[in-house]
Amino acid sequence: MIFLRLRPMNRKKIVLINPPAFGLKDLLAYPPLGLLYLAANVEVNHQISVLNMAKGDERIESGADIYGISIHSVSTYGEAKKVIDKIRRQEKEALIVVGGAFPTPTSMAEFTLKNTPTDIVVRSEGEITFSEIVQGRPYGKIRGISYRRGGTIFHNPPQRLIEDLDTIEFPARHLLPREQIVHKGEVHHSNRPATTIFATRGCPWSCNYCQKDIWTRKWRSRSPENIKEEVEQVKEDYGVRWFRFPDDNVTVRKDWFLGFCKVLRDAQVEWTFLSRSDTIDLEMLKAAKNSGCQEIFFGFESGSQRMLELMGRKNTVEQNVKAIEMCRQVGVKSCAYMMFGFPGENQESVRETMAFLKEVRPDKARLSTFIPIPGTDVWANPKKYGVRIKPNFEDFWYFDDPDTGELYLFGLEYDYLKGGNKQMDKLRRKMIEFFREEDYIGGWTKVKEKSA
Repeated sequence: MIFLRLRPMNRKKIVLINPPAFGLKDLLAYPPLGLLYLAANVEVNHQISVLNMAKGDERIESGADIYGISIHSVSTYGEAKKVIDKIRRQEKEALIVVGGAFPTPTSMAEFTLKNTPTDIVVRSEGEITFSEIVQGRPYGKIRGISYRRGGTIFHNPPQRLIEDLDTIEFPARHLLPREQIVHKGEVHHSNRPATTIFATRGCPWSCNYCQKDIWTRKWRSRSPENIKEEVEQVKEDYGVRWFRFPDDNVTVRKDWFLGFCKVLRDAQVEWTFLSRSDTIDLEMLKAAKNSGCQEIFFGFESGSQRMLELMGRKNTVEQNVKAIEMCRQVGVKSCAYMMFGFPGENQESVRETMAFLKEVRPDKARLSTFIPIPGTDVWANPKKYGVRIKPNFEDFWYFDDPDTGELYLFGLEYDYLKGGNKQMDKLRRKMIEFFREEDYIGGWTKVKEKSA
């Protein structure tokens, strides 16, 4: 299975880097599959290595021709910039290529080129674009890049999407140590060795907090047989039988999902995935359960219908309630992802969210704080939401620890709310206290059984 084989040419030394992401509850839970996909599609003709700096500062290999750095979030820009600056100080002549969700919108590609010594920004899906960069194709002929030349920044037209995902090589997991591929903690909701696999790309919905420029809103899927082949390979190489599919939504097409469940049943593995409440039904849940699915993560976000409408979710609280009830009916665990602090959040919506969780009693739940992301409607139109976006990206990284109450800064100024950010922080503390009362452990909930 070959996606893009480069012609024999000058062999290049390439280092791909996943910068630190301080604040995550488990720094090695998610292998940098995006970089491993890029590596798999160019390594046949080049010397390539992958550095996962998730656990902090590590020595960056010197003497490479190309350094590729992923900036996957606005909250990790600061750490990524330090890495890029360090590379340029060490390697005056090397080509520095940056990609990921943060620099993908054209405005943020320009920001990255102006504020870091980056040579090229890869916008959107990277396999074709990065392969052409490595191949030495003239910049002006490479779609999907922004670059600086002679003091001028150029933005080329978008790269075409990869229509047949089966043509992409499997991620080059062998380029990382085993302990960075196989996870033994509980972040994947298992005490057994686990890892992640992507089955699809894209999401057709347009929620106002979510940036879809990397894989766009066009949903594409691998064939179930192709996914099974990768699952079997990982089982053989790493002894893993628990898989998490972190795709935006694998339940977009019912016929595909049922075939997906069938091959996972044949592979005899256990697995978890994400879904919307309005794209799942009882037949799909039964098929998932029968194929080894242990748990489903739902992005409910809020128990307030008003907030769901502000978010552009295009679904209802009632559909979210029904999804939990169906999971309980077929015997699959449910985990509710809840978002705090989207513009419009107030005392009423907090009360409604707490009431929702008390009513539906998902098996688990996770509370996160909203971060404005470049390329989203909130980022483009903050005045419409009654907020201002903070200019300092150092204020964008946060995490909430329900056990210690340690809180980090908001990325917004909540002008619409009387009392502003101080009032919003009080509401967040109230929400965290509710999670603690409901037996949240390390950020995950273990909901009390109803009294007889």
